[in-house]
Amino acid sequence: MILGIPIFFAITAFVSVIFIHELGHYLVGRACCIGASTFSIGFGPKLFSYTDRNNTEWMVCLIPLGGFVKFLTASDVAEILNKSEIEGTKQLPRYLKQ
Repeated sequence: MILGIPIFFAITAFVSVIFIHELGHYLVGRACCIGASTFSIGFGPKLFSYTDRNNTEWMVCLIPLGGFVKFLTASDVAEILNKSEIEGTKQLPRYLKQ
C-alpha cells in the first residue's frame, strides 16, 4: 500500500501537467477564433466524455500519457455551415459568428 501512494501522486501530477499544457492550446485557439472539436487527456479507448455548448467534446481516455486538442479545419467549418443551411437553423457556434 505504501508503494502505491507515490505512484498515484506521480500519475496525478503528470496528468495535471498535461491538462494545463493542453488547456493552453485550447485557450489560445479560442482567443484566435479557432474552434476545437475535441479536447482529450490521454489516448486509447474513451473512459468518459462531455460535450459543452461550443460543441467541443472533452474526453478522458484510458492511457494518461499525453493529450491533444483537435481544432476545426476549413472543411469542418464548411460542413457546419452547410448543415445549418440545410436544417434552416440560424444558431451557429460562437466561434463561427463574425
